[in-house]
Amino acid sequence: MPTRRIQRGPASGGQPPGFQNSPAFNEIYVDGLTDTLVYGTTNAGSTAATVPKLGQPTGPPFAFAALPAAPVEGMIAVVGDSSVNTWGTVITGGGANRVLAYYNGTAWTVAAK
Repeated sequence: MPTRRIQRGPASGGQPPGFQNSPAFNEIYVDGLTDTLVYGTTNAGSTAATVPKLGQPTGPPFAFAALPAAPVEGMIAVVGDSSVNTWGTVITGGGANRVLAYYNGTAWTVAAK
């Protein structure tokens, strides 16, 4: 079995020198420019995903309507126009509350205010 490793690409972006991404290796790397995790079985088929960083902000506040159309359970986002601010309440947009939203697999709910 080949050695698996995670590498960071150059600050200018792209894959690290010597990166081998094939079905035999199937490595992943962090793009040095965008801080996205790139993975896949071929370079042409690579997929990028945001790399969460502990202690870093989740990003600017989003309008509720701009949240992903197909969220995955466990996603979090700052919502700048929440209709509610009570912990655990299902969020809809159009309000004036800024909250941390958590997708529980069914709906976006207030995780913090």
